[in-house]
Amino acid sequence: MSFTPATNLSAASSEALTVAYVSTLPPRQCGLATFCTALEDAVSRAARSYSVPVPVLESNLAPDGPSIVRDDVDSYIKAAQQLNQLPVDIVCIQHEFGIFGGASGSLLGRFLSTLDKPVISILHTILPDPSEDQRRAMDAVIAGSAKLVTMSQKGRRFLKEVYGVPEEKIVLIEHGFYRRTATDPEAQKKQVGLGGKKVLLTFGLVSAGKGIETAISALPDIVKLHPDLVYVIAGATHPAVLRDEGERYRDSLVQLAEELGVVEHLHFVNRFMEDGELLDWLSLADVYVTPYPNLRQITSGTLSFAFGNGVPVVSTPYWHAEELLADGRGCLVPPHDPEAMASAITGLLSDDEKRLAMADRARAYADAFTWEATGHRYAELMQKVSSDWRSRRKLHFVDFSRNAPAASIELPFAHLSRLNDGVGIAQHAVHKIPDRRHGYCTDDCARMLMVVAPATGRSETPPAAARSAYTCAAFLEHAWNEEEVRFRNFMSYDRNWLDQGGSDDSNGRALWALGLTSARAGDEGLRAWAENAYLRARPLRENLQSPRSLAFAVLAEHERRRVYGPDGDDPFLRLGKHLMHQRGEIAARQPDWVWFETALSYDNARLPQGLLLAAEVMKREDWMEEGLKTLRWLCELQWKGDFFNFIGTRNFGQDYTAFHKIDEQPIEAAALVDAAVAAYRFSRDESWADIAEQAYAWFLGQNRLRLPLADMSDGSCLDGLHAERGNQNCGAESTLALHQASLSIRDLRRLTLNEQSDHLEQVAGGQTI
Repeated sequence: MSFTPATNLSAASSEALTVAYVSTLPPRQCGLATFCTALEDAVSRAARSYSVPVPVLESNLAPDGPSIVRDDVDSYIKAAQQLNQLPVDIVCIQHEFGIFGGASGSLLGRFLSTLDKPVISILHTILPDPSEDQRRAMDAVIAGSAKLVTMSQKGRRFLKEVYGVPEEKIVLIEHGFYRRTATDPEAQKKQVGLGGKKVLLTFGLVSAGKGIETAISALPDIVKLHPDLVYVIAGATHPAVLRDEGERYRDSLVQLAEELGVVEHLHFVNRFMEDGELLDWLSLADVYVTPYPNLRQITSGTLSFAFGNGVPVVSTPYWHAEELLADGRGCLVPPHDPEAMASAITGLLSDDEKRLAMADRARAYADAFTWEATGHRYAELMQKVSSDWRSRRKLHFVDFSRNAPAASIELPFAHLSRLNDGVGIAQHAVHKIPDRRHGYCTDDCARMLMVVAPATGRSETPPAAARSAYTCAAFLEHAWNEEEVRFRNFMSYDRNWLDQGGSDDSNGRALWALGLTSARAGDEGLRAWAENAYLRARPLRENLQSPRSLAFAVLAEHERRRVYGPDGDDPFLRLGKHLMHQRGEIAARQPDWVWFETALSYDNARLPQGLLLAAEVMKREDWMEEGLKTLRWLCELQWKGDFFNFIGTRNFGQDYTAFHKIDEQPIEAAALVDAAVAAYRFSRDESWADIAEQAYAWFLGQNRLRLPLADMSDGSCLDGLHAERGNQNCGAESTLALHQASLSIRDLRRLTLNEQSDHLEQVAGGQTI
């Protein structure tokens, strides 16, 4: 495989296709390498294509071009970054738990989360009861793939029932095989010294667990009726077994045959065979046997080869064999049962009519998945996935320029009204229907109050919005726990509090809502209540520990200062000192990690935003510089050239990594809008205004999936972006994030319009700018 045009024998499409194949590859001797080589050849014959090999290696003897070293984390990231720079249309991954590094191959997730290309993953193993590590690794593959290919109906069922994969994401394409040309079996037998013999065949890499000892144990009963039989075991010992154990297993098979008195009926071909030589052996086989004891095998390439070439098969009923050999297309026998195996094999060898009829049924059934037919199916799938991906990326977006009128982003209140009742705002929704099972929380009522309080007291404000401000104010009033000096957070739908004191972050957000409402509410009564409630709750600031909660406290106090003037510097000083101390420690340990914490999580941009506000109040240029620096780093980390790809929930708690960018949440976009607007106000650097606009455009379709999350007809917002689709639920947090970002963008546009007007007036007046 190389980065060269492939021979095109019957092009399925006039459009060239460049495919990157991620797999073990020759010269490595394993089933995945053989499969991937055959697949690349089949696709090249079905479509005008180029191939980019991405070999998965055991050691750091990397060839030129992208490659992955099994246990080297950086190689996964580097390979994805290299593919992002190449004109690759589709990435095709051969997935097997054992070939990738990390717990159950989890390092593949690093590759997928860094990659900015469409992915088709071919699943060679699908477990119905995965371990915790296997489930996590599999979930990363599912999330990072546009399509998942399984080779059996049982695999399709497992993906849907065990892993929750939607039907439209699953594609069933049976294991391909090469078909031999018609030959004279007897002549073939003579060429290898088996003339006049009946041949029982097993081929593939030899290792314990293949059940070959069961087939050998069946030989005494078989040779009683067919003394001319030879059992051919064709294939090298598995390289990993050979490295760790040598030929111990093969030697044990010879010893068993000697003990049973059938060693002269045993014939080993101890070498790795390419497809052409395998076809030669299949052409002379009378019966093929797969005696695997593990019945949970969902794919077998050797079975597909033998079956497709019309060799009668006797097999244990592992999953793949059950499907292929149904309806008289083969014989199934219990595992570890030499007598049943001997009976099935002698029954076929003694009845040529039955054996040939079985071969014909198998050959006819397999016509649909020769490598020629399978190559066309894969080529068509690759073309479609690539085309869909390009179409999404070519969508045209509304021009959200800073010169747009501020009124252009006024949002309807319909969905927020739908979520709000007489108690508060429902946390969650099923699509757009409030989900009462999860009740209410202080976090969301605080967010709601921040969105609607500034609009109260105005004639143009919808009555429902004004009512919701008072509803959420009442919720916060009730949430205050005087004994604990904290706000409760969670309330069930039947109005019972589920805690006595919420998290630091929910308490910090409640303070922020009160501070903003006391400074901005249009209704005087609401402002007076908020100021009183803020002063009552202010002592809880002393117990806040998390940096985000401190940032929320800074945002609260900064709002009040605009109206009430200075009232102590404590939150600004605490946050600034804490973040700068953390930066210093992390910079000493990990210089490239330009952040305040070892891991990125949620509401990330609130930290540099809080530091900028603290720098302004405390008149600290070094804090201001660090706030802008870290915010710029966060933006660059998530910028994909023409859209933001925000850190997803899977990245939370992953130290010094920023690779999991699926399951993106709207609060990240809203936080970045606010932080970028703050950076613009302090620096007057127009790039920050551009960043704010780009972050806001994420809601409107300028994102990884080119999918609008905002519904401008009712003001609702999807709960986030999964790997290949939006989360169709429209809960409170996401919808309020949209509204909060919209208000900030409106203010930004008004600010920039005013500045442009001032500039024009100065120019018209002949003043020097």
